[in-house]
Amino acid sequence: MNTFSAQTCLIIIILLALTACDKNEINDSICTQSNWIGTYQGVGTCIGRTENVTLFITAGSLENEIIISNGKEGKTLLLDNCQVTLTEDTPLFTFPVNGVATLSGDSLHLRASTFLGISCSTTILRQ
Repeated sequence: MNTFSAQTCLIIIILLALTACDKNEINDSICTQSNWIGTYQGVGTCIGRTENVTLFITAGSLENEIIISNGKEGKTLLLDNCQVTLTEDTPLFTFPVNGVATLSGDSLHLRASTFLGISCSTTILRQ
């Protein structure tokens, strides 16, 4: 009887493992290039001051690329699902920054810093 119970438990554990949620079911935030595209506006705080932020995100030449622009200059960035890494010359505010941008629905949260290490943060909305 003990062997039967142990085998039954083992089979149940294996079945549960095989039918468990995959990564996409646990994190239902799946972002493709088309999810990012749009115009985003809001107010950002950086270097002790606030400024209006308008960003334009367009499609890059590859499926996993977007072009982020402040209307004057643009930067091609690689998508990592709902996040992109901002390199040191990404034009977000009126000056370039580096950091991370995270998309959640129509909200784009930016956490960045200037070349002097000054932190900048804002959440802007797709218009």
